[in-house]
Amino acid sequence: MKLILVAITIIALVNEAKSDPSKIDRRLLSRKTSNIFITFHNGTDYILQHTRRSRFADRGAKITALRKNLLAHADLSQVKVIDYLQNRAKEQQTKYESLWISNQVFVKDATMDNIKALADLEDVKSVNLEEVIRLDAKNSDRVSPRAFPAMVPWGIDKVKASQAVSLLKASAVPASPVVVGVIDTGCRQTHETLRDNWVGKEYGWLDAVSFNPDPIDTTGRGTHVTGTLCGKGGIGVYPDAKWMACRACDSNGCTGLDLINCASFMFCPWNANGNFDCSRAPVIINNSWSLGRNSQWFDPIIAIWISADIVPIFAIGDTGPGCFTTESPGDNVDAIGVGSTDMNDRLSTSSSVGPGITGAFKPDVSAPGVGIQSASYLGDDLYRTVSGTGMAAAHVSGLIAILRAYNPSLTNADVANYLRLGADTNVVSTGQVCGGVPDTSFPNDRFGSGRINVYNSLQRLIGSVPFKCMTAGTYANGGDCHKYYRCVMIKGKLYTYDFTCPAGSYFNTDTRKCTLGNCP
Repeated sequence: MKLILVAITIIALVNEAKSDPSKIDRRLLSRKTSNIFITFHNGTDYILQHTRRSRFADRGAKITALRKNLLAHADLSQVKVIDYLQNRAKEQQTKYESLWISNQVFVKDATMDNIKALADLEDVKSVNLEEVIRLDAKNSDRVSPRAFPAMVPWGIDKVKASQAVSLLKASAVPASPVVVGVIDTGCRQTHETLRDNWVGKEYGWLDAVSFNPDPIDTTGRGTHVTGTLCGKGGIGVYPDAKWMACRACDSNGCTGLDLINCASFMFCPWNANGNFDCSRAPVIINNSWSLGRNSQWFDPIIAIWISADIVPIFAIGDTGPGCFTTESPGDNVDAIGVGSTDMNDRLSTSSSVGPGITGAFKPDVSAPGVGIQSASYLGDDLYRTVSGTGMAAAHVSGLIAILRAYNPSLTNADVANYLRLGADTNVVSTGQVCGGVPDTSFPNDRFGSGRINVYNSLQRLIGSVPFKCMTAGTYANGGDCHKYYRCVMIKGKLYTYDFTCPAGSYFNTDTRKCTLGNCP
């Protein structure tokens, strides 16, 4: 989205009431000019409540309607601010952008006189400095392009990802397509592990930083986490997932404006011609970035994503190991915040630790994040080793992709439940107590509910799917059907009972399962 060029006065509005200083971010007071976000009293809660009360033909229709209502709501809420920006100007050239997804207005290089005048408008709730996230520099090593594909990264093995994929494929329920979004530094789409499962250029890529029409990654983290999430050749948790990416970060970090524009793209993707197709929204968004503690600036976005049945995954931060170091937005109670463990199931020395800002357990879960091998941005057949909670978050996103592939109707609460139920708790205690709960009791504020186990979580989900037992079209012993049925109905489809299939599939008692077919 291009910023709109307008002229803004450098003279305060002397005829209006004195500005309310409580609305102004204190960080702005010592600056001559600042990039700012204007937030309105009339936020987005009403639109979300209306959406929850409505019914839609499908998810795409729901998101399309939600976007339409958010646009109309922003137009009404922002009218006075836009009027000021457009019409009370004479001397200073500046830029602004209306942000419909969060009902905010971004202004570039605003003066303090402008800030005070804008804060005085009755519809304005606050004026805040734009957040800028700095990327941590992590050591990395390239791995031989010939040796690496023969290896399975230790994290993939630790969380039993390949066993889970085999279980999914052996299940009686055909896997549904899953699209996962990544907001990060971009992606090397031509990498040998990623080129075959990219969504495609039209609705699968946006560069909010420098508007490159084709996928790029000049820093490397985006390529790395995408590889861990869904890379082929053994490096990804769920290689059958499709990926799309939005570049919000470069070597200078990630700006608040670019992150929100990427959030909008993921919520309802658009192509180079400006055509929106909300049915193409991913079901999971991986965010391997974080900024300081107790920041709520991204919370409205998380609420919008959840209303669109998108699971928001965030790194919890790398400012540990002390208590109360969890970072935002992963400390949001509705987001899934992820901590980092090493190959011995110890918490990494830098992984941030809870409690969260509301007292909730954070992180929600932990995952491999130390010495993680994945795709490199430096070459199509090169690999690198990187550490951090961002790498751990990618493992969790891959796990959830598998759960959603098995059952695309899972709610966000369902996903979080199976994620936690399947987690391993035989991790190495640190002996530290945060939030009054030792890390030998789960959940806790160091490991969350434990280190993820993809296979266990999928097994829990498979074992919970309701089914009806049938014999020649009639129900037979519905209370204890595993002993009597010839056919079962799962999600409205009939399956024959097969007594010869391997253990670990849907009906794994006595090495049995259901296979799709015609019931006798």
